Amino acid sequence: MSQSKEIVLDAIGEVCPYPLLKVQMAMEELNPNDILRVDFDCGKATETIPEWAQQEGHEQLSLEKIGERWAIRLRKKYN
Repeated sequence: MSQSKEIVLDAIGEVCPYPLLKVQMAMEELNPNDILRVDFDCGKATETIPEWAQQEGHEQLSLEKIGERWAIRLRKKYN
């Protein structure tokens, strides 16, 4: 089994729905068990990204506020 990797996606300055759309596209490129960290500053995305991840079966590892932005880490589900 290959080592899982962590990818960082920068969505700073993007307004909703673009952070979520970027997450969806990035997740399609990842292998199962890979981790996607997303840095963003759109407050609405603190709701839309976790809701989408839960619906899709991805694991939310963390969501933290860092100053005026947030960082969320998601683990891609196994198919």
